[in-house]
Amino acid sequence: MKRLFFGAVVAAMFAGCSEQPGVTFALTGLDAEDSIKVLCNNLLDDKQQAVSDTFAIPSGSLFIPNESDAPMIYNIYKLPRRFPDGSMEAMSMHGIYRPVLPGEAIKVEGEFKDYSITGNTPFYKELAALEAQIKPLRKEAFVAAIASYNKECTAEQRDSLGAIVKDCESSVSAIVNKYIDENRDSDVALYAFYHYADINKDYESLQKISENVRKGTFASFYDKLVKQYEKIQKQKEAEKRVAEGMSAPDFTLKSIDGKEVTLSSLRGKYIVLDFWGSWCGWCIKGIPEMKKMYAKYNKQLEIVGIACGDTEDVWKKCVANNELPWTNLLNGDGENNIPDVYAVKGYPTKVIIDKEGRIIKTVIGESPEFYTFIDSLMKK
Repeated sequence: MKRLFFGAVVAAMFAGCSEQPGVTFALTGLDAEDSIKVLCNNLLDDKQQAVSDTFAIPSGSLFIPNESDAPMIYNIYKLPRRFPDGSMEAMSMHGIYRPVLPGEAIKVEGEFKDYSITGNTPFYKELAALEAQIKPLRKEAFVAAIASYNKECTAEQRDSLGAIVKDCESSVSAIVNKYIDENRDSDVALYAFYHYADINKDYESLQKISENVRKGTFASFYDKLVKQYEKIQKQKEAEKRVAEGMSAPDFTLKSIDGKEVTLSSLRGKYIVLDFWGSWCGWCIKGIPEMKKMYAKYNKQLEIVGIACGDTEDVWKKCVANNELPWTNLLNGDGENNIPDVYAVKGYPTKVIIDKEGRIIKTVIGESPEFYTFIDSLMKK
């Protein structure tokens, strides 16, 4: 397989350039001081790390040849400009994400916020027609979402803006689902589902796409979607098993001194399972308050810290540096991947278990609600 190579980049458009395999950019809103970052992924080898490079883009014109015989995905975004005083402009939230089929010559023109794409094959024409319906809805949702973050926005206005976002998302899903119904043998159907549909709500539509498309150009997208859906279903099942009032699933993990600790062996006290990681800023930020709480209630309550996403060396170093006085365990994998067992959605997550081993409450994030609840629980 030939490697996509960025070396032969032409930083100006020449006559006939758009007929060569690759991508021609004709972007507005840029000048000589601007540059772009280009990342490129091979869709036939999902494990291959993206090829990337940075280019100056004078007058918004650029041609990048594509010599790969595999379908590629180009992810392009404008780099923030540095000002004379050393400061930098904010990173743009808009980028260009485009598929490039083998041997295809495509042209991307317009602005980063509102660009169009043309190509020689029906794929690009079909995609452009579909996205012409989707773009206005996505723009409306984006504007509403940004407005909802305004500090002067009232709760009623925020709810109204949130409803607009949901309505737009539903409309986009409806457009994609209709397209799939009418174009089950089109690669555009799978590409559009991957980018615009809700896998949790629209999984049945995904299954309508023909077998040839599922195993074709965007097969890696289909595989990712199926794995994502399966993970969601497993999490839903896990959520049922760890609902308030349910018995806390037992597990055994290695402690800081190398011994195996089983959750059920700690029964007799209240237990807090603290899912955390050295990489989690809010987890580390909450340690002082956790230590105060533990010093106050450790005769009635035990904290079981479960470090997730850390190597053993990093975990041990973090426990020592922060002088964590409670039971410290290192998460495992497979059946011993305890965050999956407890349907953990974010970090930190604290699961409070009573003396009989039943789950009382789960708190996500570093929240005062957790400490207020523990205070009331210890007074009973």
